[in-house]
Amino acid sequence: MNEIIRDKFIPQQLLYFVAGQRCCQEFPCTFRSTDHEIFLQYARSLGLRTQRMFSNGEMIKVFKRTCRHYLEEPKIMTFSPATAINILTMLGRTTNLGKDELRLSSDFIPQRACVAEIMVPHLPFPTIKPPTQRIKDDTQRNLQKQFPGYSFMDTVMQTLYKQRVVVFSADLSWDKSVYMPLLIFEDCEAKKTNAKIICIEKENVLALHNSKRLARYFAEDLGETVGIQLPHSSNISSETHIICSTAQYMLRSLTKQKCLNISHFIVNDVHLHDPYIDVLLSELRIALTQHQNLRVVLLCQMADAKKFTEFFEEGTELMPKEGVPKTAPRISYLGDIHSRISVAGIHKGQDIYKETPEVYRTKTPRNEQMDKCLEAYEEFGSDLSIRPFLYAVNYDLVPVNYRHSTTGKTAVIIAAQHNNPSHLRVLLYMGADPYVADEQLQNAITVAASMEKNECIDILNCFSLRGNAIKSAKPEFVDYDLIIDLFYLLRTNPEYPSGKSLP
Repeated sequence: MNEIIRDKFIPQQLLYFVAGQRCCQEFPCTFRSTDHEIFLQYARSLGLRTQRMFSNGEMIKVFKRTCRHYLEEPKIMTFSPATAINILTMLGRTTNLGKDELRLSSDFIPQRACVAEIMVPHLPFPTIKPPTQRIKDDTQRNLQKQFPGYSFMDTVMQTLYKQRVVVFSADLSWDKSVYMPLLIFEDCEAKKTNAKIICIEKENVLALHNSKRLARYFAEDLGETVGIQLPHSSNISSETHIICSTAQYMLRSLTKQKCLNISHFIVNDVHLHDPYIDVLLSELRIALTQHQNLRVVLLCQMADAKKFTEFFEEGTELMPKEGVPKTAPRISYLGDIHSRISVAGIHKGQDIYKETPEVYRTKTPRNEQMDKCLEAYEEFGSDLSIRPFLYAVNYDLVPVNYRHSTTGKTAVIIAAQHNNPSHLRVLLYMGADPYVADEQLQNAITVAASMEKNECIDILNCFSLRGNAIKSAKPEFVDYDLIIDLFYLLRTNPEYPSGKSLP
């Protein structure tokens, strides 16, 4: 039976198709996968084009050469050998790009012998040399004195000269990621010793932020004394002595350099055990056996950092006890913040809005339509009348605290007027502020109290005591009113000292 299908049935069906007037035709296949390949082979032998189709099972669609229904598969776009050589030549002349940016994906380069022999150009670190002597101004001196470890500088450098591996453990207030590279750089500048300091951060944004802070200290732009090396933001020069990067990028950059032209490695947040940082520490342990002048500084926030010195089998721990006095952190959760703001009677969010021009109260077709929606809701107070307004809020056409252009009323005020607790809960959930007042200086709370709407009063009292914790649980919601009130609480309440809060 298999031979009959293969030798007679399939060729016969294809010949009928060739002799017919149809330009293409689908042929259902049997359950045997071998028959599919035989069908394709016979069709190609007759000069027909084929494609596999899936419609309630696999099918073979056969096309004549003149059929316009046949869709050719897109061809793979590749660089010609001459284009690849020109691109690599132009990139090789660029000094502001990192190593990874000079790689061309193999998907774009044809696999030919002339291209396969092209070596990817590599930009090594600039040659290590002593920093240029410079005179400090008063701004730099004042910034240095603001560091908590300013009086601890000599102890840090003495330890660093005695040991090749130093684990510096201190809390966040020490600002170690900026303090340590500046301290090492200025010591090398004073002693005229070679300096090439690599600062490793966990995230790209941290490396970029710290590089800008360090460059601001020297009153320079990135690429001068301070540089950055990231996949899409690399900027170094021959005068760069401090380079900020990440462990992931540095592992790729060190594959050929082998820690050449590097004097110090400063690795931040080693206690978090990021996978790339842990792998980098393993590479640094090997590099220490090959480069005797290499120094490694590990920054962490641990009470006991002995495991790092045991890992390197050398080094010492540096845990300063002086400087900023350590106090137990005071943690306030969202419910506590709402309660403290309510007890203090702070409702500054709407005051800020009054000082800015109200974009949503100008005469525009959209605002006129929203005014009609609020008027209809105020007249009927039904579920059907509030739906257009809720639709506009859900699709970010207007804010939930939209005020009527004439009366200044909001939807939550109207819900309190109609004593509609279900509407009131929905609006509060969507972020409505019951403290927003209309032109008569009435808000939802005063309206509910004056009209003795007991159920609405209970809902609003619950809101004033605890705040709307439900709306804050939505990931995309940002409660700007709460942020403004929180800032005002931190600035006006003597219970919270300035400079000690981290929201």
